[in-house]
Amino acid sequence: MDRRDEERKEDTVIEEVTIPKRIGKYEIIREVGKGAMGVVYEGYDPLIKRKVAVKTARKDLSVSASIADEIFIRFTREAIMAGQVQHPNVVTIYDMGDEGGLAYIVMEYIEGEDLKSLIGKKKIWSLEEILKIADATCSALYETHKHGIVHRDIKPSNILLTKDGNIKLTDFGVARLPDSTLTQEGTLIGTPHYMSPEQFTGGKVDGRSDQFSLAVVLYELMTNEKPFVGDTLNVIMHKVLRTQPLPPSDLNIRIPKEVDEVIFKALSKNPDDRFTDMSEFAKALHEALDKKGKGGPGKTLSDAPTVIAEENIIDKDQKRAVAQTVSKKVQIFAVVGILVIILGILIGVFSSYIIGKESENKYPTSISTTQTPYFGKVIFNIWQAEDTEAYEDFQNYMDLKRISDKISPAEGTVEVEVKDQLGNTVYKNDKYKTGETAKLEGKPESIFWTIHRGEDIITGELPPTVKPNEPGETVAKNILLPPIKK
Repeated sequence: MDRRDEERKEDTVIEEVTIPKRIGKYEIIREVGKGAMGVVYEGYDPLIKRKVAVKTARKDLSVSASIADEIFIRFTREAIMAGQVQHPNVVTIYDMGDEGGLAYIVMEYIEGEDLKSLIGKKKIWSLEEILKIADATCSALYETHKHGIVHRDIKPSNILLTKDGNIKLTDFGVARLPDSTLTQEGTLIGTPHYMSPEQFTGGKVDGRSDQFSLAVVLYELMTNEKPFVGDTLNVIMHKVLRTQPLPPSDLNIRIPKEVDEVIFKALSKNPDDRFTDMSEFAKALHEALDKKGKGGPGKTLSDAPTVIAEENIIDKDQKRAVAQTVSKKVQIFAVVGILVIILGILIGVFSSYIIGKESENKYPTSISTTQTPYFGKVIFNIWQAEDTEAYEDFQNYMDLKRISDKISPAEGTVEVEVKDQLGNTVYKNDKYKTGETAKLEGKPESIFWTIHRGEDIITGELPPTVKPNEPGETVAKNILLPPIKK
């Protein structure tokens, strides 16, 4: 332990300070953000005559001395490492200095928002926007990795979208150089929802860890859902290490299934199973999106007006062939079935005679409707047809991808009710918003759902083959509402 730590009897919070008029040669205009380390200001360079961002960290933070040293070293390292990477998609570092116990970094001033704030506003991202973000971030990280630097904290708040539509990667405060000894193996560094498996286990981290984290970010942009969620660090870690999230195309009908494969490869638990580098990752995304829309007419689906899962789609000719095969088998087994039924009746009568009425009373024949707690979940992705023609096309082909350019996420709320095979309500929400998680009660064998919006009532079923079958398992339903009547 640092001797200075022993001298401190208690920790205190950072004191409020007035906004300085100048830091170094830079004029301070206003405060734009505040963190645990210090404050970020909008500044002005009077010599070059340009806006700058001035990020500060106080050396006299009222925390333990060893923690203050760690914070300050990381702060300084951010300037050094980000300054080594000259790339249009990495925030440019102009200067750094130390004045009166205040360390500061001067960097490019970005007018815009980070992805975290945009995700919080429930922005619907187009495929073109997602690909642009992926391209720019992959390019920035490819250059970063060439310098032997691993960012280690890729997340939406560290990816900025400027007002003119450019992408900027920022915050290298926990990045690592190849020969760095500041953070030893076994230390947990990163933001849990976006950390790679090797970050959780304290293993060796390289550029493929950043690839995993970026795949998590892209998944969230595509679906508005994080792939690995939990209320505690242990739950999140278990999911990152052990579970596979739903395919993005299950949560967003506009995402091609080829993209699922690319995202899941980047999300591989073993780094060796991921793409070799960020360039290969970006190339695979382009190839997957280039395939979008090249398929033929929509395939036939079950009668429910939804898209559930690929395994439920079957060609009409296949159905006909299966029906013919089943018909032949029924003829062969019909007689055998009748004989078995007769034999069963005889055995039942004989058993009843032996057991007697007293035994029958001990085993009532009524079926109990009491159900055990069940935590399966369903996400209803509710879409709105723009016109009657699009809705009728869907009714004919049962393929939302076929009309993906003529639908949009349903706005407002709808009434959702889900019942089991006995008619018991297992979920009900009169103000359901598309994409919310419906947590089911009981343990239904089948799930029957009703969507009610004004005069429109849509119903359907999740049979045992596609309903949640394990506690905590989540399935997604894509539902199309008819156009709003004007």
